[in-house]
Amino acid sequence: MAISWMQKLRLGIRGWSRRQDEQRLSRDREFLQKNSSWGSPPVTPAVVQVPTSRVKENAAVEADLDGLQVAFLDDSGQIEHYLDRESGEVIEFLPNDPSPRPLSSDRRYARVPGRTEATENDDRRQFLDTIEDAELKKRLVGATASADAAGNFRSVLGTNRAAERAWYNFKNERAYTVIQEWLVTLDKT
Repeated sequence: MAISWMQKLRLGIRGWSRRQDEQRLSRDREFLQKNSSWGSPPVTPAVVQVPTSRVKENAAVEADLDGLQVAFLDDSGQIEHYLDRESGEVIEFLPNDPSPRPLSSDRRYARVPGRTEATENDDRRQFLDTIEDAELKKRLVGATASADAAGNFRSVLGTNRAAERAWYNFKNERAYTVIQEWLVTLDKT
């Protein structure tokens, strides 16, 4: 299942919304600093930091979470995605790209993890727990038990727009969670 145009659009909108929220929080913080001399300062949102091996000690770079999420969701098998630990940027390599790939011994780059059939099956099972419509749930369970579970699952989802939207939102949230966990493991290496 390749990442669809609609998923890319949703990721873009989500990133835009996140940046708008960050700007709103920044304006609110500035307003409170200028106009209040009492009370506790507002809580600042957490920023995901990417560990780096070549930057000064205790320094970190903000990761491109949207790029990481798109890289994780891409299952074309054609593009290799790497995280540059120094800049936080996601780098893509196409199959016929002549530029050299990062070496596995180079700690600056980390290969972005991909999805597997096992993780896809697990996602489908967990999503089924969120479905309340008994008839739809029954059809989805039947689709997951078939030989072409992924294709049949998507076909059944295609008959219910609300469930299809819920599935893609669920997948995006799962991808975000996996990327967050992966970044934590990078911090330990």
